[in-house]
Amino acid sequence: MIKLIKKLKHEVFIRYVVKNNNRLTSILYYLNRIVFQFKYRRQKKKYGNLNPDKTFYVIRPRDKTEGLLSLFLYVMRHIEYARLQGFEPIVDFENYQSQYNVNRKINKTLNSWEHYFVQPTKFKLDEVYKSKNVVLSGWTFRNKPLLKKSIIKTSYASDDLLKLKAFIKKNSGIQPYIIKRINKLEKNLFAQPTLGVFLRGTDYVTLKPKHHYIQPTIEQVILQTKKFMETYRINQIFLVTEDIKIYKEFTKVFGTKVIDINNNYIKYNINDCLSYNITGDKYEVGLNYLTKLLLLGRCEYLVSSLTNGSIFALTQCNQNLKEKFIFDIGKY
Repeated sequence: MIKLIKKLKHEVFIRYVVKNNNRLTSILYYLNRIVFQFKYRRQKKKYGNLNPDKTFYVIRPRDKTEGLLSLFLYVMRHIEYARLQGFEPIVDFENYQSQYNVNRKINKTLNSWEHYFVQPTKFKLDEVYKSKNVVLSGWTFRNKPLLKKSIIKTSYASDDLLKLKAFIKKNSGIQPYIIKRINKLEKNLFAQPTLGVFLRGTDYVTLKPKHHYIQPTIEQVILQTKKFMETYRINQIFLVTEDIKIYKEFTKVFGTKVIDINNNYIKYNINDCLSYNITGDKYEVGLNYLTKLLLLGRCEYLVSSLTNGSIFALTQCNQNLKEKFIFDIGKY
């Protein structure tokens, strides 16, 4: 019962902070951290005497509600920080829980990061937790970004995307078994020119989270989709959204031209927050979403809103991408 009360209080804090941004929310944010998240502060640790010449930087998830691609870019920022500090980064989503953890080994590990992505180091967690110098990532009282200038940006500018793509390739990447899955699906799904369409759900419209990109309306995206289909003579749309309302509107307009995989949609209501709790098999939900974004990067044409997911998809685009339209209409 006490754990449930703490969880509910934490959720209330997060929802309030997301919807507002002022001095009071900053105070509440840190009060919440001190009371409920104290063990997740940044800490220096000595676990043993191995590797005295190295400092390991263990990247932990921020909370148990963050979406997969938000987590991915968050980890990339911490890897960038660790490299600049001369630390050896490693991601621990096994001893510290994200919402994608499952109680079974996948890809021979319980570390949910390695279920989808590659570690930035050849060292193993077992060795890290026997080493002399270890820094655990976490919150601090200095409300500042890790780095003043970071290449990990929510930007679709060509130069920014190239830098981010190169950084991901050097420091992480997608697990090979997932790449094989994507190659097979691409061959089966995209036999003809395909327009990829990405639109984040209407929870953004409801909450208007400060500093997040404004999402276009369904009508705006449908209009742009029609323009692309007419201009480039496209007859197939690969739609990526988690919102059942968006899916229904698209199929109403475009019918069977809309294709998708694993139709696990969400019906949002006024109380939904930016990050939602996963229902069903957590690994499969994460895998399905990642699969859709990777396939989005294989489309020849793209119409998309701006989110962490769409930026990730843009970094995965190959040379097949002929034309794109990104809705950049400011921030909330």
